[in-house]
Amino acid sequence: MMAYSRFTNSDIYIYSHIDGYIECCACWLNKGQEEYSLFLDNVKIYNDLDLARHLKAHANLGHEMPDNLLQDILQDDDRYG
Repeated sequence: MMAYSRFTNSDIYIYSHIDGYIECCACWLNKGQEEYSLFLDNVKIYNDLDLARHLKAHANLGHEMPDNLLQDILQDDDRYG
């Protein structure tokens, strides 16, 4: 499992899950932006198109994330296990 972004440097925690998908952990997109909780649902992402849409949704809401996050994930040949 490899974390591409962690809460220490970003508003999102996204990583490659051992079960063959990318997971956005405790995703802000599952709740209104006024309050954050670690009990928010995780989002499972199974393909690159959904990954790009998911990261764009975070960006559109102004969530902080590493520069070139999508490109960094796409460069990982093992991103879906």
